[in-house]
Amino acid sequence: MSRYEFIEGTSRKFWDASLRGKQLVVRWGRIGTEGQSKVFEFPTAAAARDKQSSLIREKTAKGYGPVKSMPAGRKPSLVRPTRRIAKAAAAKVAPGGARSPSSDKEQRPRARLRAAFAALNAMRIVAIENCGYTQSDGWDDVNEVAGRLADAGKRQRAGVFYHGQDAARGRRGEGLFLTFGSYAKRNADADSVAVGHIIVDVLKAHGFHPKWDGTLATRIHTGRFDWK
Repeated sequence: MSRYEFIEGTSRKFWDASLRGKQLVVRWGRIGTEGQSKVFEFPTAAAARDKQSSLIREKTAKGYGPVKSMPAGRKPSLVRPTRRIAKAAAAKVAPGGARSPSSDKEQRPRARLRAAFAALNAMRIVAIENCGYTQSDGWDDVNEVAGRLADAGKRQRAGVFYHGQDAARGRRGEGLFLTFGSYAKRNADADSVAVGHIIVDVLKAHGFHPKWDGTLATRIHTGRFDWK
C-alpha cells in the first residue's frame, strides 16, 4: 500500500510513494487534486524499496494513515497553512519585490537572504526560510502555502526552501543548500531547471556566490557566509 492521507481540522493532504523497478515515484498534494509528483532514481530496486520504507515511516510518524484508494467524487478541500507558516510566507511576499539594501544592518548576509527570498516570492516562487526539519517536512509546508495561494487564484510556479538541518550548517558558516522544484504539470523537470537558474540569478543579485551544476540531481548552495 503506497497511498497515505492526513486529515485534521481543515488540512486534507495525501502522499503516495510507488515503486517502478529502480524508480520511486512520489506524489503529494491536497485530497481531490492530482497534486505534484517527483521521480527518484536509485542504483538498485532494493535501494528504492529502502527509501520508500524510510519515507513511509516519516509520514506515519506525522500522522498520515494508509488508504486503499481515493473515494470517487471526493472534492478538493481548502488547505490552510499553520499560523507559523502563513506568517512566514506573508512576511516574505513583499509587494513590488525586495528593497535594495541600504543600511549596515540590511547589508548583513541574512538580511540579504531574506530580501532574495522576498524577491522570489514576488516571482511566484514560494520561498520559505528554515522550513521544517527535513526535505519532506519542508515540502509539506511549502505545498500548503502554494495550495492556499492557488485557492486564492494565485497559482505559484515553483517552491524553494532550506530546512532546519540546513540552517544548523548555515549557523556554522557553511552556507545553505536550497531545495527547489517546479509545480508545472508538463515538463516539470525542465521547468525546475529553469527555476533553478532564476534562483541562482536572484542570489547573485543579492550579493551571494551560489554554486550549482545546473541539474536536478543537486541542490543549490548559497556559498559560505557569516550567519549574522
